[in-house]
Amino acid sequence: MGKKLNKNITIEEFTNNYWYATELKRFIKDIGLKKYEKLRKDEIEKIIVEYIKYKKLPEIKNNFKIKRNINDILLLNSFVENYINNKMTKEFIIKESLKINPNLKIKSGSSYWLNRWRENKIKEGIKIKYKDLIKEFIRLNSTEGKLPQIPSTKMNNFITDYLKYEKDSIKKDAINEWKLLKELNIPKDNKSWKKYKNNKE
Repeated sequence: MGKKLNKNITIEEFTNNYWYATELKRFIKDIGLKKYEKLRKDEIEKIIVEYIKYKKLPEIKNNFKIKRNINDILLLNSFVENYINNKMTKEFIIKESLKINPNLKIKSGSSYWLNRWRENKIKEGIKIKYKDLIKEFIRLNSTEGKLPQIPSTKMNNFITDYLKYEKDSIKKDAINEWKLLKELNIPKDNKSWKKYKNNKE
């Protein structure tokens, strides 16, 4: 069985195991951070790593704040202040992007990386407008090749890489391999899995 999430877990054990969002949310409740359970999974993971490292409740910085449920006015010159990551906002960004580049092909992960870019700008104290978001969205979708994998989607990343690098593999094989990898105390990626298997041979 895999490692159980508890207050005595080490950073290596935490980072080398795969945790479901429900497990992470249950854990932050246990350590007194219930009000942050609505954060993204990767944000919760960062908080837990800090807790494990310093053995105390982490100081929650601005980039971990809960967003207010008040939407900005969706105009090109509107400042990004109360961004709501909903269908209306996404459609606005895509629509305005296609006006500038009608041939733009939307890449997998572009919305995720756009949100991280937005959060970093705000964290740095840089005021941005929706036209800046649209410019960055176009840049992300115009880059060569695929965008970087989303860090928190370890299972999907593993399956994608497994199917890419393992000759004649099918999704069922990848899922079965993932189930085995999930129980091991090693990083949850295809490279680490292959290294582990090679060492066993």
